[in-house]
Amino acid sequence: MAYIVGLDAHAKTSTFKVKDENGNLVATDTVPSTRASFIELARTYPSATVVVEASSVHEWIHDVLAAEGAEVFACHPVNIRRVLGKKNDEVDAGFLADAYRLGVLTRSYVPPHNIRALRQLCRRRAFITHETVRIKNRIHGILKRTGQRFQDDDDDSNVFALKNRKKLETVDPEIPSLLTFLDVFRTERRRLERELATIADENEDVRRLTTIPGFGPFTAVTIYAEIGDVTRFRNANALAAYFGLTPSEIQSGETLVRGHITKRGNSQVRWLLSQASWIHVTTTPRSALTKAYKRTSKRTGKKRAIIATARRLAKITYHILHDKTEFQLNG
Repeated sequence: MAYIVGLDAHAKTSTFKVKDENGNLVATDTVPSTRASFIELARTYPSATVVVEASSVHEWIHDVLAAEGAEVFACHPVNIRRVLGKKNDEVDAGFLADAYRLGVLTRSYVPPHNIRALRQLCRRRAFITHETVRIKNRIHGILKRTGQRFQDDDDDSNVFALKNRKKLETVDPEIPSLLTFLDVFRTERRRLERELATIADENEDVRRLTTIPGFGPFTAVTIYAEIGDVTRFRNANALAAYFGLTPSEIQSGETLVRGHITKRGNSQVRWLLSQASWIHVTTTPRSALTKAYKRTSKRTGKKRAIIATARRLAKITYHILHDKTEFQLNG
């Protein structure tokens, strides 16, 4: 008999419930979240399907169970609607097993190791950029607090120039440490950008994405990594929805109200697509995408038109990866 294991996984402990095809409880337990515990679980129920909710810890658990030959079903938490009332780890584990048995769960994509490595590379670069901006803003705040100026005019964009380094270090005891962090981040960012440029040259799919005006190596690699296997999307609209670029809808009877975009999915990708859209419409006036932007901006304004352009870019990305083609100015 095939068993279903609902696994409510956490960083320290995990609770599982084993049920048969009819929903009868076979076993339940709480175990440490260790490789040994999950290997024992997979070997105890070798023919079972393990249902786990996608979270910050589910990928390595998926790998351990899959290596033991278990069928692992990862489901996205946004697709889970629990019944209000009592909630604990045992209830959640039983809910996962029952929901899978009834066929109401949607499988969440677990990318292969090479795609995970690309994602981590891109997210590390984004993290370094974010922290660099935070540190620079902190230094600017110190300069304002102490009334320090490095130029005669109001432009302080060159405050981090090498010629200002020694003077900057004497403003406040905190600044030398902050400048050291900036040096480390700058070195690491350059290394990551060289690595990303190499990937963009060697990976044919990423190279095709860089043919889109506005897509640099970092944007292309990031979007490619977040998509993973493009064939898992049924069409271009599904990819745009995955990135949270489609309008929300509320329907009751014959009344349909469309609201703002859903903003589901990776916010970094939405931001990159928006920035790429601005670059595209500014630098490529003959593009069909730019012409569509101008038509839309007259009707809705520039900000909404850029969101619409980002949505179109997501759809173009789908077709480039799916059809193995390159960007065409005329559509």
